[in-house]
Amino acid sequence: MRNDGPDAISVLRTSTGLRFEVPTDPTGGTPDPVFPRGTYTVLLQVKDLTVDGKTYRYFDFARAQRQ
Repeated sequence: MRNDGPDAISVLRTSTGLRFEVPTDPTGGTPDPVFPRGTYTVLLQVKDLTVDGKTYRYFDFARAQRQ
């Protein structure tokens, strides 16, 4: 992992070659022509909280980013 600033951590490995299906097909059997193959990375948003001189880092949220 690397630190992208005080509040964001990006995972260095990406997930590639993913298949995407259209959201309107409940069976998941219809490929999405707009996104035939995809790549995702994950961004973790963290926050630092300082209490009595001690700093604690906690998880705020995560977001998958399609590339």
